[in-house]
Amino acid sequence: MATAGNFTIDSVTTSDGRYAGRSFGGDCVYAAVGARVWGAAVRVISVVGSDYPPEWLRLLDSNGIRTDLVRRIEAPHGLIAPMRYDDEGRRENERSSAESTPDIPIRPSETWRTFSPTARDARPSLHEVDCMHLAPMPVESQNELLALAAGQVPLITLDIPWFPGRTRRGDLPEVGFASAVLLSEAEIVGHYPGSSAEDAAADLMRRGVGIVAVKQGGRGSVVFSHDRPEGVRLPVFQTKVVDPTGAGDAYCGGFGVGLSQRGDPISAGLYGTVAASFVIEGFGADYALRYGAPQALRRLDLLRSRIEVSQTSTSPGPS
Repeated sequence: MATAGNFTIDSVTTSDGRYAGRSFGGDCVYAAVGARVWGAAVRVISVVGSDYPPEWLRLLDSNGIRTDLVRRIEAPHGLIAPMRYDDEGRRENERSSAESTPDIPIRPSETWRTFSPTARDARPSLHEVDCMHLAPMPVESQNELLALAAGQVPLITLDIPWFPGRTRRGDLPEVGFASAVLLSEAEIVGHYPGSSAEDAAADLMRRGVGIVAVKQGGRGSVVFSHDRPEGVRLPVFQTKVVDPTGAGDAYCGGFGVGLSQRGDPISAGLYGTVAASFVIEGFGADYALRYGAPQALRRLDLLRSRIEVSQTSTSPGPS
């Protein structure tokens, strides 16, 4: 599997006041970690600055995530991401998504484009990956990679970008190239204001998408497909939340592995749920690297048993 997107240097303030400065982060990294939890061979595709910590790249390599397609440029690393969470686990930019209006001026970020990979960066991976995940990037960057991978990579998963002031409402990438589209509730609010998850999924499927997964944070996710257009709701794996950063990206990485290995969107959603559960238990993308497929499979079995118990307890009794 390959994950393409951004590497960031994060600083995190949780709702209870805990702070972690200079943390290893980025949507590309968290997605790769989410895939690696399942034992998948992963290759990351990104761009970093001259001062980006080389020890972080070595850490990925030593844990089976290849970084040979991470291009280093002479400029200092420009993607510094301070994050502050409220009591509901939402980031500040997610709150502003809910409050955004069409009148907010769009200020395209040249820095964001500079540190996003291009087709040239991704091309060497095409012959060896069964799934490519495109993390949130400028729409032009995603379209370039979608056009490159279409017809050459068996599965393409796509996380739609939404950043207030940097993304134009309704400006979606060419989603019809993707095997599955994954998006969060904040991205639905941004691109589909006033719409439900079901409405957004229906629109994406009209555009040619076969599978849609809506990530709903602490409420789990909903997975839609042409076979299940009404959606199937999946709960979270209950565990202690230390830092929610990267949970949605890890879900995407696990989802790609599940879809590739099982061919079933519901199983893919469960794989994503388990991957996210490891990431939220500690600070930084490197935290979950201590886990692997044996622990993930145990959590998958527990999650499935909890779903079965829940379904049994809510089913009607005999008449």
